[in-house]
Amino acid sequence: MCLDGRGMAKDEKRAVKLFQKACDDGEMLGCSLLGAMYVIGAGMAKDEKSAVDLFQKACDSGEMLGCTNLGVMFGNSRVVAKDEKRAVDLFQKACDGGGMAGCANLGAMFSKGRGVAKDEKRAVELVAKACDSGEMVGCAKLGAMFEKGNGVAKDEKRAVELLAKACDSGEMAGCAYLGNMYLDGKGVAKDEKRAVELVERACDSGVLLGCAYLGVMFSKGKGVAEDERHAVELFQKACDGYAMVGCQELGAMYEKGNGVAKDEKRAADLFQKACDGGDEEGCSKHSRPGVQPAE
Repeated sequence: MCLDGRGMAKDEKRAVKLFQKACDDGEMLGCSLLGAMYVIGAGMAKDEKSAVDLFQKACDSGEMLGCTNLGVMFGNSRVVAKDEKRAVDLFQKACDGGGMAGCANLGAMFSKGRGVAKDEKRAVELVAKACDSGEMVGCAKLGAMFEKGNGVAKDEKRAVELLAKACDSGEMAGCAYLGNMYLDGKGVAKDEKRAVELVERACDSGVLLGCAYLGVMFSKGKGVAEDERHAVELFQKACDGYAMVGCQELGAMYEKGNGVAKDEKRAADLFQKACDGGDEEGCSKHSRPGVQPAE
């Protein structure tokens, strides 16, 4: 995803005013960035419909970040009919137009077979192209591929190198993934304190994958005092922002009654949402015997 708050000022309300002025003056990048603020509710009330309108306006004017972000919305949003093929077309348009974040997101679609036939080799080519061009979201996604061995030989040390490169360059998704590596001691010495710092930094910057990982830490008491209620809040925040691992983890909390009243139907709905959003663990949990299907 590209809707991660990168480049957004700490003074969110001032940032909104600046992006709004730029958009009103015909600077389409301002429209794209303003739309991203609407998606996460930074400096203003969350309004995904307005975000979609802004992304469409920017994309129609040839601003490739707008096309990329619009693709993200078609892949996940509740305010437009989900259309993964349309998302792929938008990512392709952005990639062809030099928008490397579009290439990275297109690679993610090929990796999971969403809206297009699964092709891990093509996925790696696309995210590597983005990374090599200096688009750090591509480096973050490539690092995740090396960590899991998706389309490449598994190499946790190489994954850490790529994720650190992305994180050090301000790509907060890289920080989130890197924090998870420190938590589990993959490719790097285990360091729960460092893990918390990284995922918290990502979450605070608007990268909801970081919030999901932080929720895991609170739910298990890793690097922080165990607090299941706070974990539920973090998973809900991540899920609401289309970080599907947050939906899957929230479902697990409802299934077991950890930090929230037990509700197996709610759990099944969340597993289904995670699965529909491309989270493989959500799919496996939803298909287990005994899990109540969502109505």
